[in-house]
Amino acid sequence: MVEVVREFEQLGKIGVIAEFWNSYIISCTDPELIKATPHDQSHVRNQEIVDMVFEMDTIYVIKDRWMKTFPDTLEQFGYVLLKKGDPFRLGGRDVCKYDKMNIE
Repeated sequence: MVEVVREFEQLGKIGVIAEFWNSYIISCTDPELIKATPHDQSHVRNQEIVDMVFEMDTIYVIKDRWMKTFPDTLEQFGYVLLKKGDPFRLGGRDVCKYDKMNIE
């Protein structure tokens, strides 16, 4: 499993939002490079990690079982995320890049 998710390292320093377990699995290969959190409708254990995800310049969303498709806009943790580009497969998962905008 670690070898499969290690593919995410090629994306560089990123933030990831996913289902609970997927978020932790994705970041385990290099937690300094990849900051990941469960989505805001899941059990979020550490708000500090959420903050670290949104400090990253690049955020990817993984479409686990919590989404059927990647929407053009997605609200998470007080941010509006705007879909950027087309979804793709990486590490055995459906992934899409999003840009963040603060709701304030």
